[in-house]
Amino acid sequence: MDFPRMNGPISGPGTETSDDIPAMLSDGEFVVNAKAVRGVGKLNGAGKSKAEQRREGARMMYALQKAGEQAMRKA
Repeated sequence: MDFPRMNGPISGPGTETSDDIPAMLSDGEFVVNAKAVRGVGKLNGAGKSKAEQRREGARMMYALQKAGEQAMRKA
């Protein structure tokens, strides 16, 4: 089985809760479920569309990740 490296939001077979997409993670990494990503998007003003909520939620999660990485560089 081939596991190509993927960055960014993941899409593929299954549903938001089916766990059908294999993932290889590094020590200390953290996975956020799809419902939480959409919720973050909704909290930040995304409309009712799941796609819009996912896009905005992913944007916010990447902003949080970047801020955390910058904080660690300053430490």
